[in-house]
Amino acid sequence: MVVELPMRCAQSYVTISSARERRFRYASKRKPRLSGRAVVEEDMNFNQLRAFYEVAKAQSITGAAKRLNVSQPAVSLQIRALENDTGLKFFDRERGRPVLTEAGIRLQGYAERIFAIASEADHELKWMRKEESRSLVIATTKLIAAYYLASTMGAFRSLHSDINMRLDIGENAWAIERVRSGVCDLGIVVNPGSEHFERFPVYTDVLVAILPPAHESACVSSGDIDFERETLILREHGSRTRALAEEALRACNRTPKQIIELADAEAIKRAVRAGIGISIITEQAVKDEIENGILASRPFLDGSTSMSIEIVHRKGRLLAPPMKHFVSAFRSHVAHTA
Repeated sequence: MVVELPMRCAQSYVTISSARERRFRYASKRKPRLSGRAVVEEDMNFNQLRAFYEVAKAQSITGAAKRLNVSQPAVSLQIRALENDTGLKFFDRERGRPVLTEAGIRLQGYAERIFAIASEADHELKWMRKEESRSLVIATTKLIAAYYLASTMGAFRSLHSDINMRLDIGENAWAIERVRSGVCDLGIVVNPGSEHFERFPVYTDVLVAILPPAHESACVSSGDIDFERETLILREHGSRTRALAEEALRACNRTPKQIIELADAEAIKRAVRAGIGISIITEQAVKDEIENGILASRPFLDGSTSMSIEIVHRKGRLLAPPMKHFVSAFRSHVAHTA
């Protein structure tokens, strides 16, 4: 079995098979060259760095060895050689598992960026050689995927059916980091606020309070909701919608009687319909329920709290054709449907 790691350039990524394990081992044994009485340091050995990176990710020598398709002793040899070459210890042992030291944590951050950039470069080169199928990986959140992206993806697919799309879905901060690290091509996120990105604002949605239709506050045309008497149903910590709602409530010195956490917007809407409490959510996410009378809505506080949805990609990144097509299609679709 042969495992091809993303880059084929010398000293960066290597193709490893069981038959070539000796080469993987040999790479760890290079010594600094002597020039007269001075020691000339070699560049960092990327076989060693790759072994370190895989162990750090898997938190296991065995897991790293399987990933690299070499033996456990070969991986251990690379780690020892890296520690000998640098004069630093990168792992401690706790209950038989490798645990990163402070030096290891720092090196892991560099290794993640190095291999993400190398993977990105390989991706772009394959595009230039036209050897890779047309693909696009987008990081986003549950809310955006469900209520803002679904219709856009349908329109995009009708125009570009030859492009394979994948959504990586998680919390907003997680999605932003996936783009920053180069794992995903694009992000559709809320308020990224980072100098690392090129940003394309596409949609601003206001937050509204949603209530059961029979709720006393749903039956009056004016007046504020008494949050101190209400059970507020929100997403878990890490949700940008929750963060915006809580920031606005704190700014107005408003404290709900109780907070209940649920995993997604659909669960929250069902809980509100059942009379368990009220919630704060984006207007687009409850558009159908409000129109059909299933839920009622009221302005949240003064009605000014909003969420800015943006497309982002890393600064300096060459936009492959699928990325350009999607950015253009998404902005155009939102402009026509807003």
